[in-house]
Amino acid sequence: MELLCQATNLNNFGLRNYFPWSPRIEGESLVKIDNINHSPEEKAFLYNRLCRQIPDFQRAYIGRIENPYLWSRYVLRYEEMKAQNLTRHVTEQIVIHATSISAAYEIADNNFDWRLVKRHRYGKGVSFARDAGYANQHAKQNEAYIIAGILVAKTSVGHYSIQIPPNDIDTTTNPRHTVFVKYCDSDFYPYYIVY
Repeated sequence: MELLCQATNLNNFGLRNYFPWSPRIEGESLVKIDNINHSPEEKAFLYNRLCRQIPDFQRAYIGRIENPYLWSRYVLRYEEMKAQNLTRHVTEQIVIHATSISAAYEIADNNFDWRLVKRHRYGKGVSFARDAGYANQHAKQNEAYIIAGILVAKTSVGHYSIQIPPNDIDTTTNPRHTVFVKYCDSDFYPYYIVY
């Protein structure tokens, strides 16, 4: 229980290291989407990621997803991956996922679900892109963007028929490593909704 409490409150990992959550009441565990308390650096970071896809970015809705349950699972998964990959470095990649607004809020509450994937190209998992243009181009409904963190230790180029990556591979990619496909429930954390 102590490890879970530490993971929930950990503010020195991933994007939370740079953009901490808004103040919370001790023990508060509800999902919160903060669309008010953004630093200028935080807005600049998001602008650099999405400005070409959202022409009127200054008027866009930006919500920082603060979900203690998903965050603690993500941090615990990071520790688990580090323990399993003693010879490899586990990194966090900051990526983009385009989706509908309603799906974005569902993801904020319950995270991404690789079981719901219908269209896939580099493996039957949740696809993320480094570039918003690519994410936008390949999404069916692309009213919203989610800026997410994903945990990556070992990658392999994927293909359409991969259900689960082989051996100790946790992520499949396209040949240029600009698309990442993840398969485990807590390998990702949705940091922001922008639309």
